[in-house]
Amino acid sequence: SLENLEASSVMNISELRDGATDVATTVQLTSWTSRTFTGQDGAEKTVWGGDAVDPTGICRITAWSELPIDTGSLPLAVKLNNVRVRSWQGTPDLTVDRIEQVEILDTIPWDTIDASTHSVEVDFSELLTGGSRSGVTSSATVVSVQSGSGIIHRCPECNKAMRDGACREHGPQAGVEDLRLRLILDDGQTNGALILNRQTAEEFLGQTMADIQAATKDDGGEAFLADLRSRMIGRRHTFTGRARIDAQGALLMADRFAMTDTNLEEMANEVRERWGVFA
Repeated sequence: SLENLEASSVMNISELRDGATDVATTVQLTSWTSRTFTGQDGAEKTVWGGDAVDPTGICRITAWSELPIDTGSLPLAVKLNNVRVRSWQGTPDLTVDRIEQVEILDTIPWDTIDASTHSVEVDFSELLTGGSRSGVTSSATVVSVQSGSGIIHRCPECNKAMRDGACREHGPQAGVEDLRLRLILDDGQTNGALILNRQTAEEFLGQTMADIQAATKDDGGEAFLADLRSRMIGRRHTFTGRARIDAQGALLMADRFAMTDTNLEEMANEVRERWGVFA
């Protein structure tokens, strides 16, 4: 109804916040699938979902009613009204409860976006003080390479990182080896933790997990960590990925990661000029 339409808050993806209700937005739907599961009452249920983008970011859509979406016509524009927002792995999730909340548009109201490469540049402090977002790019200085970076062991039951051969929830385990980097980034105003998974870490380091396993076998990774710290701390880096912001703080997860400061001579000259130090 007109009353409901006027009550909706019109937002773009970058403005979505977990727990928001009566949200109106238009997005470009890029994928759409369904899955069937058994509910707590024993009844078989179906839920539909997909990925969506707009010029400001990336989000998920979950629908509890079947929508008139032809997957062969993707990407397409979808106008949503009076939907609610949840969070899914650090990504806003637009939740549709009724088919009446959805309108399929004839055209996408912007140049079609390639969702596989889409990201929006966001100031680091703005990112950490906002809500959970996906498809963002930001830059800050690495101030710490934390212990627990390098080869780790994950619990085979819950996939969480183990310590001293044991999982907090499932006790002593053989563990599955994995690779990750845990960093702290700071822009001079705020700081946050950044995680690089195996694929992103391998691409950044230019080494495979097998290379790092072999290099760290004798000393447990102490030399590997020392080398990382000497190369990374104090240097500006850029990441693309997602930010999970909640009551416990900010956690950044990188899909791509690279050093931004590449000219050491130029950096040294800038430091000399800033502090009035000349050779």
